[in-house]
Amino acid sequence: AFGGRSGSSTTRQEESTLRQQRSDKMAAPSELEGYKPTSVQEAWDNHFEAFGSQNLDKIMLDYDEKSVLRCFCHSDGADDTFKGVEEIRGFFDGLFKMLTDLRSVVQAGSIPRAYC
Repeated sequence: AFGGRSGSSTTRQEESTLRQQRSDKMAAPSELEGYKPTSVQEAWDNHFEAFGSQNLDKIMLDYDEKSVLRCFCHSDGADDTFKGVEEIRGFFDGLFKMLTDLRSVVQAGSIPRAYC
């Protein structure tokens, strides 16, 4: 369901607007340089902030070519696996396109979960 694996009902104008909003939220180069978390908490803080702001570049700091992301879709029972930076980036890009309002998903102190 994510990363271009299925059709979307988003219009071209909506897609263009979402793309612009996401590019406005991209991490600044200085923000990306030197990212080396020394604890799970630091990595989680980065991931949580990046997810909440739908910052694709920032969330991808937590993944490398050895990373594997699994997503279970409750609506159809699909169990997708995304391997490496390219596939995982595609997953989050598709997910962020679907999730336009994260106020109910991401709250301080909660664990963000997205159900397809």
